Amino acid sequence: MPTLPSAPLVYFQIKNLEAEEANFLNNQTSNPNFTYSNYYNQETINSAKQAHPGQGMDLVESSFKLQSDASELENFKRLNRELYGEPSKEIAEKIIQFFAGNHTFVSPEVFNTYREYLKQYFGDNFKVDFDNLESALTYYFRLSDLTAQGWRLKESSTAMTTRTISRIKTITYNRNHTSIHPRAYAAIALHEIYGHALHPVEKPATTNLLKASEGYAIFLEQLVHPNFRIHRSLRYLALSFAFGLTDGTPKNFRDTYNVLYDFCIKNSGKDYPSIYPKDIEHRVFLETARIFRGGRPDLPGAVFTKDLIYFEGNIAIWQSLNERPLQFYEFYDIIKGDKVIQL
Repeated sequence: MPTLPSAPLVYFQIKNLEAEEANFLNNQTSNPNFTYSNYYNQETINSAKQAHPGQGMDLVESSFKLQSDASELENFKRLNRELYGEPSKEIAEKIIQFFAGNHTFVSPEVFNTYREYLKQYFGDNFKVDFDNLESALTYYFRLSDLTAQGWRLKESSTAMTTRTISRIKTITYNRNHTSIHPRAYAAIALHEIYGHALHPVEKPATTNLLKASEGYAIFLEQLVHPNFRIHRSLRYLALSFAFGLTDGTPKNFRDTYNVLYDFCIKNSGKDYPSIYPKDIEHRVFLETARIFRGGRPDLPGAVFTKDLIYFEGNIAIWQSLNERPLQFYEFYDIIKGDKVIQL
């Protein structure tokens, strides 16, 4: 019998995303009705709980119960809170102020220091423009020493996202993945190869370890761009809106989508990468779907909160670098995978 996954996000992979997006945007449904991976069934979940006892599989089991029993919501929320935490009203307000031009997370001087370090590390091999994801992953994989460590790249036509699986030393990706941002492919390659594969998270993975890991991987993404860009902020706002942090009213999928959509319309066209005016409906749907996967789109606040750790972890990385600036030789050791940024 193949090894069953232990990560909730594997069980929460949405199979009917495109169809539900079309139904939702055409107002044929009030809230999406997602179906999930083939692992998402009672028999498999029971077996996985025996193989991987702990809160991760408890959350998957709670999610499965929640689909038919709304009274499971409080237990689902509790497990999310204990595993990943809850969104912060203070952070949400800072994000809103950032988009309004009234707050900065990182000074240009600090950002430029580490971008120059990254360029210095790769030298003439530093490259940010690729035609597709596969070419970016292959390029940076060859520059690393992962092959000598037994790692491999594996193409999968069913993969929804690029993912590093340390247990089997594999980075899976879908060569059909496309992006409207020209530097996104390099960002993903650096995130997975130099962020995760060279910095595997020790088990058991605590919330702080996950924040440090994801925050650092996003830090590498940001250094692909010539200026600081606020990554993963929309899904943090989506979680905040679903929790009702900004107005006191928890929201279901449709209401969360509407508030986030209005926010994006108000801020579209400004100089940051998170919002593209021509793609707002699609982008907002995907961000809202990410937080409601595994939850219940029709229930206010029934969200999967793992995406909190990306933004909070990234801001913690930059705060650490502000407080304890690195010399290039220290940065060099971190990029190679010999050391980590201490939070």
